[in-house]
Amino acid sequence: MEKKQFNSDKMYSTYWWIIKLDLNHPKNYSAKVTEITGYSKASGHDEARNKTELLMKKIIMLYSQAYFEKGKFITIYMRQGELLNKANSRVLITMTKNDYLIDASCISDKVFYHEFFIKGGIINFLSRFYDCIAKGEDVKYLLPKAKATFSKDDYLDVTKQNFRTKAHLYAYCEKMIKNGHPFDSVSNFQRKYEERYFNL
Repeated sequence: MEKKQFNSDKMYSTYWWIIKLDLNHPKNYSAKVTEITGYSKASGHDEARNKTELLMKKIIMLYSQAYFEKGKFITIYMRQGELLNKANSRVLITMTKNDYLIDASCISDKVFYHEFFIKGGIINFLSRFYDCIAKGEDVKYLLPKAKATFSKDDYLDVTKQNFRTKAHLYAYCEKMIKNGHPFDSVSNFQRKYEERYFNL
């Protein structure tokens, strides 16, 4: 079976990363390629709703594809603005195959550090991740277990969404279209929601 190609969404990815390659590694064939940039979102598809779990999955994906072995280090960024670039992103972590370093700006932002790294489980995950590597254990078992409580259909289910104003509804619908939901399906959802809750 042919493997589906991952087409990156360079505008709406929550995370992106730069892999600085080790040019002396035998699996890096071209001296002209010194770094690789990757993105967390595929074009036309939704990202995971839980953004800390999304980051964990992407780190495991990078490890399973041997980028920790082929790279000197990997720097992971988090998008904060509308446009995905360094000016609108914050550095989260720099990772090697033996250790990691949380960026000083994240540590100094105590609210973000607590909510994202501690409460979100990233610190705990990183500790277990590197423990598995040191012991030669499979890191894929660190993947968060899938929750069956939310279906993709729920995004466009008028009974499972709540908007205080039409402006909030319109902004949500615009986001759904940007995230790859069919225009006709989103338009139908918007019409039904307005008829049900706003046209009383």
